[in-house]
Amino acid sequence: MIGQKALSLALLATPALATDGQMSGAVASGIIVGGCLIGFAYALKLYQDTMEIKVSLTGSGLIQDSVSKGLLNAEKSSSDDHEHKQLTPKEIEGKLHTISAAIAEGAEGFLHAEYQYVAVFMAMMGTLLLVFLGSRSGVTDSWTNAIFSTVAFFVGGITSLSCGYAGMAIAVKANVRTATIAYNNPGQYGPPFATAFKAGGVMGYFLCSLSCIVLFILIELYKMRFGPFDTDADIDASKTMYECIAGYGPVALPSLFSAVLVVVSTPRPPTSVLISLSSTD
Repeated sequence: MIGQKALSLALLATPALATDGQMSGAVASGIIVGGCLIGFAYALKLYQDTMEIKVSLTGSGLIQDSVSKGLLNAEKSSSDDHEHKQLTPKEIEGKLHTISAAIAEGAEGFLHAEYQYVAVFMAMMGTLLLVFLGSRSGVTDSWTNAIFSTVAFFVGGITSLSCGYAGMAIAVKANVRTATIAYNNPGQYGPPFATAFKAGGVMGYFLCSLSCIVLFILIELYKMRFGPFDTDADIDASKTMYECIAGYGPVALPSLFSAVLVVVSTPRPPTSVLISLSSTD
């Protein structure tokens, strides 16, 4: 909502700041940078709202359900008939913290292993990109342009990896908090959905803002090599520059699909967390 209002105000102000029917470069840059800063600020707000939720069970929650009672009877007594011991809310909280820490540790290990494979892939693809683009015949400064395309490719890869790490971090933190809110509000879908939705919004706003601001900085830096574009004769140089910058997209844009997967995986159903409780002993 905040982003939509800011965009509307920016569009309303655009005609007054335009010259000859075209927006000036300073105004366009201000809108881009301002929009990214708003996105970062809103992502931070959603993150703070998520982290303010304490993993503390206040109600009887899902224990009222007969099926959940069976799932929560996780600790077996030492008697021969293997009777189950009813867990108290404090004991459940301890298990939630334990499971959450284990999930975070597993996610961290997964990312480290994944990034090793991605690093090899990026090195191989970057080399192929450099060789194929640099060896083109009939192209002026082919090797120079190939280097700039390869740099854009690696910048896109690093941006994508950064978004993936941030998304996984908020997902594992929101997991246990979504389950806690669902437990404390039995029979209500609104509060846990809002918690999961806010956590997913952190990834969405952060990814879009980071991708746009990095792309903007990359364009401004490349202008130092290919620009300035003051006359119509500079159209070819502008075209070449954006062809080099296109290397940023093949790796950076797929991070959007990774964000969708992270958002979908964020709201863990409370029942699945309770099942995990029963399997920890």
